[in-house]
This record gives sequence, C-alpha cells and structure tokens, in this order.
Amino acid sequence: MSKRVLRHLAVLLLLTGTCASVALCQTLVSPEATAAAPPSIPLFDLRDDDLFLLAGSGLVAVIFKQIEDDEELSESLDQPYLDSYLDAGNTYGSGTTLGSAAVIMMGIGRLTSDSRLADTEDDLLRALVTAWVPVWSVKLALDVRRPNGGPYSFPSGHTATAFAAAPVFSYHGGRFVGILAHGVAVGTALGRVEDNMHHASDVLVGAAIGLIAGRLAVRARTARTAADPGGGLTVSVAPGGIACRLRF
Repeated sequence: MSKRVLRHLAVLLLLTGTCASVALCQTLVSPEATAAAPPSIPLFDLRDDDLFLLAGSGLVAVIFKQIEDDEELSESLDQPYLDSYLDAGNTYGSGTTLGSAAVIMMGIGRLTSDSRLADTEDDLLRALVTAWVPVWSVKLALDVRRPNGGPYSFPSGHTATAFAAAPVFSYHGGRFVGILAHGVAVGTALGRVEDNMHHASDVLVGAAIGLIAGRLAVRARTARTAADPGGGLTVSVAPGGIACRLRF
C-alpha cells in the first residue's frame, strides 16, 4: 500500500472516529437515556462503555502510531476551506476559552438567579477538571514529544477540553447545541493535528478522555436531580394510606 493511500486512510479514520462520537454521546446523554438514573450521587460513576471507549481509542492510537506521518497528515488537513473551521476549533479547545466561559456563566447565573445557567456552569467546570487531571498526569509522566518538537504531546489537552464540554452542552442545551458542540470539538482535534501540535494518536485518546469526563458530569447531574427533585408538594399512595410531603 502506497504512502499516499495510507495518509488519506489515516485522515479518513481520524474523521470517522471523532465524528462517530457525536452520535454516541447524543444517545448516551439524551433524556431517554438518563431518565432512569438511580437516586444516588455517585462520586465517580465509570461504566463499561466508558472503559470500552477508552480502550478502543487506545488501541486505535497504537495502530495510528505505526502508520501516521505527521507532516503529510498536517498537509492533508491544511486546506483553504478548512482553515476557519480548524482555527475556531483550536481557539475553542483552549482551557482558557472554556474555563473563562464557565466563570462568565457562573457570574451571570448568580446575578440573574438563572438556575439553568448556574447548573450548566457547574457541570462544565466539573467536566473540565475531570478531564484535566488524567490528561496532565499522563502528559507529565510520559512527556511525549510533539510533532513540532515541543513537550507534553500525549494526550491532547485541547481535544480533551473540547470533548469534555460537548456532553454538558448537549444535556443542558438540547440536541442541536450538542451536535454543534461535538462538531466544534472535532474541529479542535483536527486543528491540533493540522497545526503540528499533536499526533493523531494524541487527539484520539484526548477525545476519549474528554467524552468520558463530560458524561461523568452529566451522570452526576442526573443523579443529584433524582435524589433532590426540589420543592413542591408530593402525594403518594401506599397500602397503609396516603402520604403527603411539602418541600420548600
């Protein structure tokens, strides 16, 4: 198989793998998927599908390591019609960008007493921190060199940040916002490769870590909502009679 064919196959696999996460997370964080959440507040609700996602991305990353050509892959993505999209993704995936967005949402939510905005900010910060801890632990432990020669390449922090936010925005903003957030996150992953800041394997694992972090934040939210439904009058019928509970 020629080098050119391998290069285009790598781009296709990278696009397919990252885009497939959009449909996966839209299903996993939909109201139907979370309606049956248990009435408990898990500290770290890691599930089998999360482990499968992480293991799968790691396996694909190992395969990519054997065939990826950083320079040619970057050149393949360096197209005029992709420039704006990838540049936006690079900016969006910065911890400064999304971290600042969370702080701004926190301020507006508190000032306007907008509980929905405050909840979004809370879950976004939770997702970002959950992603950053393993990402930087691995970065510092392995210190893989970037394609441009810089340190701390694996895994991609920008990609993890962008994908961590996507399930949160999907849950709080609805399907359209979720699709948009995942689409921009894909642009972050591709933009990091195009900029020679990361290997393809870096962004694949970064995307998996980010998705898992975002889904953990959403699960914690649904569990808290189920455990504490808020104020109101609750009436229940039991074999021994009728019970009423008024919550303020």
